[in-house]
Amino acid sequence: MNTSLKLFSLSTQPAWAKGVAQLLGVPLSPVAIERYALGQFRIQLGEDVRGQSVWILGSTDGDTNITYAELEQLIAASRLAGAASINVVVPYFGYARSDKEDYPRVPIIARSKADILQVIGATSMTTVNIHNPAIQGFFSIPVTMLDVTTLLMLALEGVYPKGKALTFSSPDLKGGELATPYVKHFEGSHLVSIWKKRDARGEARIVDIVGTPKGPTVIVDDEIASGSSMVNAGKALLDRGAKEVVYIATHGIFSGAAWEKLFATKPRAIIVSDTVRFQLPAKMPSGISIREVSIAPLIAQAIQCMVSSCPLSEFDDVEYWRKWMAEHPEFPLITVHQGDRIAQ
Repeated sequence: MNTSLKLFSLSTQPAWAKGVAQLLGVPLSPVAIERYALGQFRIQLGEDVRGQSVWILGSTDGDTNITYAELEQLIAASRLAGAASINVVVPYFGYARSDKEDYPRVPIIARSKADILQVIGATSMTTVNIHNPAIQGFFSIPVTMLDVTTLLMLALEGVYPKGKALTFSSPDLKGGELATPYVKHFEGSHLVSIWKKRDARGEARIVDIVGTPKGPTVIVDDEIASGSSMVNAGKALLDRGAKEVVYIATHGIFSGAAWEKLFATKPRAIIVSDTVRFQLPAKMPSGISIREVSIAPLIAQAIQCMVSSCPLSEFDDVEYWRKWMAEHPEFPLITVHQGDRIAQ
């Protein structure tokens, strides 16, 4: 790998960032943080970056405002230290749902964050399955939007074989776009659409279901936060005849009582990537597996391609990742959590 490349991570040190460093053969450079009164802190880069390509790795999870503050200081410090380029890799872009003025007199926070990151010195942005791809238009710097769907498909193949016909759905009509690639991949499968509306209080209710679920039904969304949208969809589809449900999302936040809500519908599996650090449930019912997909290979391969100017389109090919897994048996792409047992 290019020796002029420097990797830095937010203080959360996500597992995927360590995996990226391992796969690239480039260590994470040290970062010192001094903390002061009133929650203030200052970051100092532990290595010289003058004239070098800096890559800052870290999702804005945990305390989103603190991680954004760290990210901003890392970018500013790199610019002042003379870095040739400052490439920000934020798989989970916090405030992505604040992408429009959906109520009177509210800010569009995703736009504000985009402005700030560019003004202080970011020269490129990379994210994964962002809530609204139109957010790319908030930036005037190059934005790479990676898609982890292919890796999630491989994880689903560990639950059902590729040749099995399944029903795919999403908690709302817009999310149907997320489920469509799965329908194409699992031959003989079909799509069931859910029509959802929100009332004056912002609470969602299912108005209608277009299509009939048959056999195992897989519900796909971009994230699982409180779990309510997924669970409402799961219950409605089970009532309409689905044999069992599987929940798939890129970002697993699992806030509040999310696990309890999800487990109440007795899903066959819950599949998410590790873009966000989440706490596994203290207890898992028997017969349910949680499959965690590492984004480290996707990020590492993308960085290699961006540095060497090669296309990223092959990352959407399942066979590419089958080959990658065969060539990297030492790296666990998919981790299965089942009760007290963890399999890779």
